[in-house]
Amino acid sequence: MDKKEAISKVKEHGMDLEELPEKFKKDKDVVLEAVLNAGEAIQFADPTLKLDKEVTLAAIKQSAYAFEHVDDKYKADKDIVKTAVSIDGYMLEHADKKFKKDKIIVLKALETSNLSNFNDIDKKLLDDKDIISLAIEKDGSDLQYASAKLKKDKNIAKKAIGNSEYAFEYIDKSLKKDSSFILTVVNEDNFSSIQSHLDKSLFKDKKFVMKTITMGLDVSLIDKKLLKDEAIAKLSLDRDSSSLQYFDTSIKKNKKLILPIIKNDGYAFSHADLSIKKDKKFILEILNDDTFYSVIDEIDQSLYKDRNFVLAIAKYDISASKIHKSLLGDTEIAKAIIQKPTSCHELEYFDETIKADIDIVKMAIEQSGSLLEFASKDIQNDKAMVQLAITNDGTSIQFASEDLKNDEELVKQALAQDGYALEYVNNRFKDDQSFVEIAVKNAERAFEYASDKIKNDKVFVLKCIKNKIKILEYVSLNLKKDKEVVYNSVKNHGSELRYADDIFEKDKELVLIAIVTDWSVYSWADKKLQIDKDVLKILEKNDEYKKHVGLEKVSKELESFFDELIDSQKEFFEEEQTFKVRPGIGYDKYYLNQVDGSYDMSLQGLIHHYMWEKKLYHLFLDEKDLKICQGVVENSPEYIYGPEDDEGLQSTLDEIYADAICFVGRKLIDLGFDVKNDFESYLGE
Repeated sequence: MDKKEAISKVKEHGMDLEELPEKFKKDKDVVLEAVLNAGEAIQFADPTLKLDKEVTLAAIKQSAYAFEHVDDKYKADKDIVKTAVSIDGYMLEHADKKFKKDKIIVLKALETSNLSNFNDIDKKLLDDKDIISLAIEKDGSDLQYASAKLKKDKNIAKKAIGNSEYAFEYIDKSLKKDSSFILTVVNEDNFSSIQSHLDKSLFKDKKFVMKTITMGLDVSLIDKKLLKDEAIAKLSLDRDSSSLQYFDTSIKKNKKLILPIIKNDGYAFSHADLSIKKDKKFILEILNDDTFYSVIDEIDQSLYKDRNFVLAIAKYDISASKIHKSLLGDTEIAKAIIQKPTSCHELEYFDETIKADIDIVKMAIEQSGSLLEFASKDIQNDKAMVQLAITNDGTSIQFASEDLKNDEELVKQALAQDGYALEYVNNRFKDDQSFVEIAVKNAERAFEYASDKIKNDKVFVLKCIKNKIKILEYVSLNLKKDKEVVYNSVKNHGSELRYADDIFEKDKELVLIAIVTDWSVYSWADKKLQIDKDVLKILEKNDEYKKHVGLEKVSKELESFFDELIDSQKEFFEEEQTFKVRPGIGYDKYYLNQVDGSYDMSLQGLIHHYMWEKKLYHLFLDEKDLKICQGVVENSPEYIYGPEDDEGLQSTLDEIYADAICFVGRKLIDLGFDVKNDFESYLGE
């Protein structure tokens, strides 16, 4: 390598000076070119050139950090030091100690750095207004380094607090109890941070408290004597009703004061005095649709013994479970509560006299037939009432008397209303084709509750199948082996193949019939048939199947990608003792790392980015969906949360992302990393 080549090399990468032969490290032209490209390259220069002022200045001007590597001679040179700190004040830490006593140099350093960055600044300078003024201008909290004298200076303190609310912590104690001073520097934005540093004496000062309440004063700090003051209480409660909890009992009992507060915010009622929670008139006055749910659980239990009170609040969604047992036989109360659609279920809690009241029970089951469960035995044996219940809910026949469960008319009505009522009727109906037929026409899966005899009746099963009823799942094992039954069922619904006997897995003819109406059942076919050319010929014409195949390829590709990615970075993971993977928070491209989500892409985003870059979306999306995805990509190239206006596409993408994230989680767990909690929502473990 000749000099020309050496110069060319360092001109491109100055730090490459380190790798050059020693002769070039002694060559001023080469070294000068290196530091002009990267100032810190001066550390690799020959000591003789580190003494060269031109080289030194060139390095510092290119990068202030070069000052750390210059010769000690220049670390003591005022002009050189001044140049370095004017670029980056922190370089004062690498200068000769004498400069920490030099006001000019320190001021110059403070122009580009904070006082907090320096150690051992001369104490005289920390008592210098110019120094401290410049420091707090950049960062108010640098007041902490000022002398005790300057911490008492109101102008200095005010300036510091104006630049940083945290500076208040460092002002002198005398200022922390000076109410007039404090009121000049605090406002609604900074008071919450400042108040904990205030002298306690201020919280005994009514005028100060009154003025600062509007700024968000923490009421718990106020002196106990002032917590009895109505004016303070009103001001505080108007701002924050929850502050009632801190005030004296006299305030919590003051009806006139707290009534409008609780009317506006029912949750404040929980902090009222017990006497208020027992006050019927007060409670009825504050109750409305907005406050009911926040007040109702705080009402003293004694009021639930008061008939007039219970009647008054019955218009709300009051639960009968709260009412005293002495009132649970009251017809008027029962009617008032049960007549509301939202409260008809409360019939459960009332006395037997109410459950035997035909008018009240009728009122309940008109809204929910299942409430027949809580009616008296006489009503459960009343045909008209049972009929009313099953008109509303066929399955409510389960609560009818045994006699009425045998009533053919009622049973037919119940099955017509809800086929699943077959589960609850007398066994003789489960063995009767006419009744089973009514049930399965209404709800196919109700065939599950038919008798074993019916489930094995080929003629009846075929009749149902010919009527397009899907029942193969529940027929007898014998009929699941019957070719005629299976073929007819699969012709109607290809999905029924999954319920046929295993012998049909190898029946090519049947599989071909099945996949015409439901491509997905090919997965229940024999492995050989899944790759049969005739089967594949049909499947390949199906868009949904093609999408499925594409998704499978995508899944395998992503697993392979993350498998390699994690394995390649395993050593790094092991070095990082605090390493956590937080899916959905952040990441660096093709790199799993501890992240905070402030600017990195999410793990979901990494998946998306890789899929888009590798054209994996093209394997399962049609042109329309690709264009939608492309639009999202162009607007937000770093991440994708999916197209908001296409739920189907969004659902597909979410599933892909979730599966891939699950793979990452399991892989890391298998490798011994403590990330189970981080992936909990995905793994469901």
